[in-house]
Amino acid sequence: MILGLVLSSMLMKAQAFFVPFPKAGDKYWQKQVPVVQKTGRILLQGGMVSLEYDAQYLSASVEKVQMTDGIMKTQWKDNIYRIILRLNDNYPMAKVKYRFVGTR
Repeated sequence: MILGLVLSSMLMKAQAFFVPFPKAGDKYWQKQVPVVQKTGRILLQGGMVSLEYDAQYLSASVEKVQMTDGIMKTQWKDNIYRIILRLNDNYPMAKVKYRFVGTR
């Protein structure tokens, strides 16, 4: 019984440190759309992180993913996006690099 109380107390303390995950449809998700800011950079998470890539070799686009799965649609609504990085025609076989960078 004592072990159960200790675990319960630890769980309650741990939960105090975590922020609840936003629900689908919350305003939080409105600013989570990936944005191709300029050639070579895509802003993610409302501008807190960026995906940087070599624009000499790659071109980028963002498309919304249509949710068809009932459970997924309930959880995520229309908040799933696909980032597409394509090799430019001049470089059909190139070694490319990309990185995620914190911007704030």
